Amino acid sequence: MNVVAGSVTVAAGVLGVSGVTAGVATALLRNITEATLTATVIAGAGVLVGLVSAFVPRERTFAGHPRMLRAGLVAATGLVVWMWAIIGWSFVDNAGRSPSGSTGWVAFLAAIALSAVALAVVAGRHPQWPVGPVLTVGALYVFGSAVLGLVVLTATVLRTTARPTITTTTRASGESAVSMTATVSASGLSSRERYEIAAQLLDREMAPTRVDTRFRTYAGPDALGNLTYTFSIEIPRAAGATWVVVGAALVQEGSKAPSPAGACGLSTGQRLPVSGVTCTLIHL
Repeated sequence: MNVVAGSVTVAAGVLGVSGVTAGVATALLRNITEATLTATVIAGAGVLVGLVSAFVPRERTFAGHPRMLRAGLVAATGLVVWMWAIIGWSFVDNAGRSPSGSTGWVAFLAAIALSAVALAVVAGRHPQWPVGPVLTVGALYVFGSAVLGLVVLTATVLRTTARPTITTTTRASGESAVSMTATVSASGLSSRERYEIAAQLLDREMAPTRVDTRFRTYAGPDALGNLTYTFSIEIPRAAGATWVVVGAALVQEGSKAPSPAGACGLSTGQRLPVSGVTCTLIHL
C-alpha cells in the first residue's frame, strides 16, 4: 500500500513539473481523446493492481498456476504496447515535423514496446517468484508507462494545437483609401517556426479571381514561444477590390512548399480555409 501511494505521489509531482495541470488535461482530452483516455485507463488499472498486490499472502507463488501468470503477462504487455502505439500514432498525426523525425520517434517507441515484451518473457520463466512483489512491480511499470505517455503527449502534441488569433480595425483614410491595423497572436512556437502573415485584396469573398498582395512578412516567436505581431497598411479603394483578407499560416524554416496563406486558402471555393491557415475577411 505504501509503495502504491508513494508511486502515485511521485507521478503527481512528475505531471506537475511537466505542466500537466487540470487545464492541460482538459486540452489533451479535447484534442487527442483516444490516446489520453487510453493512458488514463491504463494508469488507473496499474493503481488497482498495485492495491490488490497488498492483500496477496507473501508465500503465494505462481508455481501451481503458470497459465495464469502467462495470461496476466500477455494482457499487461499487450495493454502497454497498445498504449504506446496509439501515442505514436497521435504524435505522427498531430506533431510530426518531418518524415525522418517521425520515423525515429516510432522506432524509439517500438524499442520501448520490445523491452516490455522482453520483461514479460523473463517474468514468465520464473513462476516461483512470489505473487505480491510481481504484481507490485508490474503495476508500477504499467502505471509509470501511462504517466510517461501523458507527459509525452503534453510535450509534443499540445504544442501545435494552439491556433493564432487575428484582430483587425479599419477606418476611412480620405475618400480613396482605408487604413487597417491587424494584430496576430499565437503561442507554442519553436525557434524554427514562423507565421507567414499576408494581407491581400480580393474581388469577392468566395473563390476570388483577382488577388492583389499588399503586405507579407514572416514573424517568429520570442524566447517563450509566443508571437504578437502588429502591422498597419493603407488599402486603396481600387476598382473591383471589395474584400481584404489577413491570413496567418505556420511554416517551417527552409520549407519549399508553396505559400498556404494566400487568399485565406479559399481559392478553390471551399467554405473554410485549408488546414493550417487562420484568416479574417473584411468587407471594404
